[in-house]
Amino acid sequence: MLFANFPDLFKEGNLGGIYIGQPPRIISSNLRQGQNVPNALAGGFGDPGGQPGATLHLEAFYRYQLTDYLSITPGVIAIFDPANTPGSETITMGVIRTTFTF
Repeated sequence: MLFANFPDLFKEGNLGGIYIGQPPRIISSNLRQGQNVPNALAGGFGDPGGQPGATLHLEAFYRYQLTDYLSITPGVIAIFDPANTPGSETITMGVIRTTFTF
């Protein structure tokens, strides 16, 4: 995963960030027919070998430090080719986190 954080972005105490990476995947295997679970989950018959594609995870967020004790962090997460399957529809999520520090 590669990432870039931007501390004190636009105001002291705030934080912006962009993360991009790939989750682990099988690139090759010598499992017998029917034992390759990722291949079976992708619609195959559990054939030996690697997964057909590579998932890409992209995330961006911005933490607003409202007070010394309260911050709100909205963000967006996009997952391209989920399950390491080419042609899969992209998954996009909007997220929000509220953090109380005491």
